[in-house]
Amino acid sequence: MKPLAILKDSLREAWDSKTLLVMLALAMLFIVGVASIGYDNAKPRDVIERHYSDEDMSRPHIRLQRGKLDVPFTSPGSREQYPYPVFSVTSFQTTKEGSHPSQGEHTFTVLIRRSDAVDAEKAKEKDGKKDEKKDEKKAREPGADVDIFERMVAVWHDVDNVGSINREDLDPRKWILRKPVTEEMVREYLEAELVFESQLPIAAIERLPAPNPGERVYKITTGPSTEPRAWPVKMTIFFGAFTLPFTSPLGVAVYRIQENVISSIGGLIIILIAVIVTSFFIPNMLRPGAVVMLLSKPLSRTTLLLFKYFGGLFFVLILSAFLVTGVWIITGIRSGIWAPGVFVIIPLMTLSFAILYAFSTVIAVISRNSIVCILATLVFAGFLWAVGKADLLAGQIQRAEDTVAALKKDDPQYPTWTKWAKGINQSLPRWRDLDVLSGESVYSSLLTLKQQEEMEAGQKKHLPSWGGTIGVTLLWIAGMLGFACWRFSTKDY
Repeated sequence: MKPLAILKDSLREAWDSKTLLVMLALAMLFIVGVASIGYDNAKPRDVIERHYSDEDMSRPHIRLQRGKLDVPFTSPGSREQYPYPVFSVTSFQTTKEGSHPSQGEHTFTVLIRRSDAVDAEKAKEKDGKKDEKKDEKKAREPGADVDIFERMVAVWHDVDNVGSINREDLDPRKWILRKPVTEEMVREYLEAELVFESQLPIAAIERLPAPNPGERVYKITTGPSTEPRAWPVKMTIFFGAFTLPFTSPLGVAVYRIQENVISSIGGLIIILIAVIVTSFFIPNMLRPGAVVMLLSKPLSRTTLLLFKYFGGLFFVLILSAFLVTGVWIITGIRSGIWAPGVFVIIPLMTLSFAILYAFSTVIAVISRNSIVCILATLVFAGFLWAVGKADLLAGQIQRAEDTVAALKKDDPQYPTWTKWAKGINQSLPRWRDLDVLSGESVYSSLLTLKQQEEMEAGQKKHLPSWGGTIGVTLLWIAGMLGFACWRFSTKDY
């Protein structure tokens, strides 16, 4: 009996039971669902207004290292928001239409105010009267006349541009400018942030007289975009029957489909169903009578078990290749973006399944029971999922600490539990890290070079390494298979 015949036997077993056919049909349903998704270009005015709204520029946060790091702008103790710049767009006008919305030229005015001034104005409108004494007291508070936007621009360029930054109190009203902020610095700040959002370059910028003290007004003229694939779109589903309420750059929208739909939804379903299907392969082989006949063949027990294992992997490889290739073709036709990075999902999805199937193989050799294999493997998968979620939360907390440390020019101080969470994740099969790496590969192939440069500093530090992730995972798989082969070789049947 040749080893390749064992692979064919595993696939024939799946095909005869109609399992492979059903799985291919399920993957085809995913592909049809992806084909129903459309991409409608957002209107230029909507793109500009969204960029300066509280979804982006008017959020209570501060950007560091020229926009690469982002700090939530709240007091570490009370969690109260510090004053921050609030942007509003007026007098928007398209001066030149383009063949694509990103190719037009536009002029608009941006009004920049402090958040506390905006909040006070809203409170007055709500109450319908003016509290003169309260306003007078607030106007005399320390830092009431500080230009927060100016300090935001200063630290965006370089943290050393300001002094008196306290780790326990990031209040920008207490920062001292070490050198003046020029209009050229303001232009660079506004342009870099706008380019990152929409790839629209600023052709001209002019500061206009402000209606009130402490406010800034800029008239901005944008030129045509150099990268239409970064233009925000609205996604429609079911062939235009429904339009999703949010917008995102086209590349990001395609990423959400290719990575999230394939890996997080379709891939997870395929892996879990494959766990159930393949859990019968080895127990069926070890049934009384069947195993005796196989062992009579001129084939070592180790080879027999390993090729039965590889047969299960080949089952998942076929399904993942079919799903990924189909989705890649459909999204390429519908969006015009052909990102080859999505194909890395095929081997990484197969490797993710290989972890669970190696564990299932161990249980199968010990118990020879398919139901026990399914239950034990699902519990093991749930354990790896929980460890991955703890690692994800720890990474988010550590990234937030990185930004605060960068603002203070200090070493980050990570909570102890986050180090433990990451340590446990790194010592186990890297199930979640494989998903992270596949997402990063897809994301990088869809981002423009400018977007990749902007994202690099904040993310690269906490990304798992390819060598470490694949190496540790393969060691675990080899260890589990080695134990299973030893057990199978020494057991009497």
